Amino acid sequence: AHIPEKYFYDDKIFYGLILCDSILLPAGIYFSGYAGSDLYLMYFFIVLLTPMSSRFKYLMINIIIFSFIYGWLLYKNGYLAGPAALSYLIRIPFIIVIAMFFGYLVTTRLKDKDRRLREARERYEQIVQATDVLMCIVDHEGKFLFANQKLVKFYGYQDEKSIFGLTISRIYNEDETEAGKTLSYVRSVYKNNDMVQYESYDKNHGIWFANTLSPIRDSSTRDVFAVCIISKDITDRIKKEKK
Repeated sequence: AHIPEKYFYDDKIFYGLILCDSILLPAGIYFSGYAGSDLYLMYFFIVLLTPMSSRFKYLMINIIIFSFIYGWLLYKNGYLAGPAALSYLIRIPFIIVIAMFFGYLVTTRLKDKDRRLREARERYEQIVQATDVLMCIVDHEGKFLFANQKLVKFYGYQDEKSIFGLTISRIYNEDETEAGKTLSYVRSVYKNNDMVQYESYDKNHGIWFANTLSPIRDSSTRDVFAVCIISKDITDRIKKEKK
């Protein structure tokens, strides 16, 4: 019998297990009469040991190495001889079992986090690719970091990879005036850390666009590290207004 892995994805159960284990283990050490020994120090070292690797197999390597070193130190200092030898020797499987338990919880939690991020990224990708606008992300120099399929096809490229690293001026071909205007707006977003909106005309395709340039900020410093450009076809609206 075992606890199904899905229960470790529940926040209440996960943190409940951590809380109970954090209370019961120190309590067991205290009531067993080892509160004055280095067993407490070992326990907290185990807690620090378990987050050392995001992969369980590497964590096991860390645990085995530590257990070997700890056993060698016990032997070298003579603790594995005499009547108290068993009480010291039993600490090694204690280290392994508790570290494995904590390690399993940590790695399971990390896997769950990765799964949620992957699912969120896939949903975002589906939304971006399905939207009826030209969408891209560029850096300060106007180089493409991302482009949705609609933009890629609109400018006659085969896939996203073929457009990465190209500049706005390269995409706009001979329309240097429009390319220069877009790049100046991109740098304005970087400088002012604020959104910019403007309308433009693509003379190569005969289409009017309403463009929105939004800053993409670093979560810690709030500095702009890229700009998202969304261009919506407003040709029909412009034609109606001219009539």
